[in-house]
Amino acid sequence: MLLSNPQDTAAQSLRSRVRYMDYESIWLDEPEGAWRPRRGAAVALQSESRGIRYQITVPFRERTADPQTLWRLDRPADDAIQRSAARSDMRQKVWISGAAVAVFGEIGEFRHGKRFPVTVVDLSAGGALLESAVAIPDGAELEHVLTFPLPHQHESLRVDVRLLESTHIERFGNSRYRYRVRLVRPTSGVTNQIARYVFEVDAASRRQSAAGGAHVEEPYPTKRALAVLAAAPRVRLEFTDEHGASRSVEVRLLNVTRRVVLIEAPATSRGLAGLGPDHQLTLLAHDTTAKVNVVGDTRRLGVVDGAPIRWELELPKEFRQRIGRAHVRWPVVITDAQVVAVDAGVNPPRRVRSAVTIVNLSAGGAAFLSAIELPTGPMSGHNLRFSLPEASERFSARLLIVGVQRRRMGERTVFLYRSQFRNVTEPERGEITRQIYRLQTEQRREDREAAS
Repeated sequence: MLLSNPQDTAAQSLRSRVRYMDYESIWLDEPEGAWRPRRGAAVALQSESRGIRYQITVPFRERTADPQTLWRLDRPADDAIQRSAARSDMRQKVWISGAAVAVFGEIGEFRHGKRFPVTVVDLSAGGALLESAVAIPDGAELEHVLTFPLPHQHESLRVDVRLLESTHIERFGNSRYRYRVRLVRPTSGVTNQIARYVFEVDAASRRQSAAGGAHVEEPYPTKRALAVLAAAPRVRLEFTDEHGASRSVEVRLLNVTRRVVLIEAPATSRGLAGLGPDHQLTLLAHDTTAKVNVVGDTRRLGVVDGAPIRWELELPKEFRQRIGRAHVRWPVVITDAQVVAVDAGVNPPRRVRSAVTIVNLSAGGAAFLSAIELPTGPMSGHNLRFSLPEASERFSARLLIVGVQRRRMGERTVFLYRSQFRNVTEPERGEITRQIYRLQTEQRREDREAAS
């Protein structure tokens, strides 16, 4: 922790450490230096943790010498502590649509209070990077207010900004204006919400690669999906090979009709040998306007000989949009869990029950270890039941298996499954999120104790 005299801004900050704390006071080691504040003098405190800077000015009370030399200060109220971005690594690349910059003032023929739609592409607790399809008026006579939504917030955040610089870029063949802005005197509530969201994005991005590119899928309008397919020169086919491994291959799209999607047969045969007419395939195309991947389930209807060889695929009946993970994932060890899997692709249907250990959890899905191999075919279904500490009831969720890995643990072979929750309610997601934040808080406390 750094201490300084707010009346002497040129003086060097002094280092100290918190020793004790109660409801009224905070005791610090006496810092090395010549500054000795009088009773009631203001002392500026500053500390940094996980990329957030905490600042507060509190009164000095006394200097104690027994049993050790300490400074006693008034304990600040939590809501009075100022929070801001501490370092540039708090800035995260994001993609927040639905934001707008409102401009107030009069300059030339400009209309007072006009709103300019923008996209937030980079965000921190101290500033942001915005993209706009049109130029935003700037000048000393104008004031700018940024409004943007954040996940799990009922209302959009609103904060004054100052335009620092602008550049002209090309994105997807369209001209765009990019603005770097600084947040002007944001409230502690705005700063806390941004810092929390940036931490979620950072945690999700760091875990996404370890989770094998897991994703979230939501319904997508069929009419729009057909337009995306018609405009896509190439698409991807995703499938599970005969060994249970997830694979994908990029192919050229030739034509789309009311019943059939015609593609050029994949150039590689790796993993495709066992694909029959009833094998489920996933067709993926990128929507360059909405910046999401559009997916739909299909199957191969036939093969058309010629040069090149072509495949006829069934036109998907429903489409989904696939976006990056929207929930913070956290490593856990939950042994009180069970998966029930049913394979309806055999006669009679096969039911498998397995005790599992959850090793990674988020409000959107889980990764778990199973001692036995579970059915993962297109006609299989899975249900996970597990308990969380301090939760009154067990959770039950229908799963979508998105990946499986075979692992060796000593003399045993286990199977690691990555899954998404398909029918979890919002209150249940909220409860899981609260449990994850509790685990994060405990981990941070343990880190601080280990460091001290």
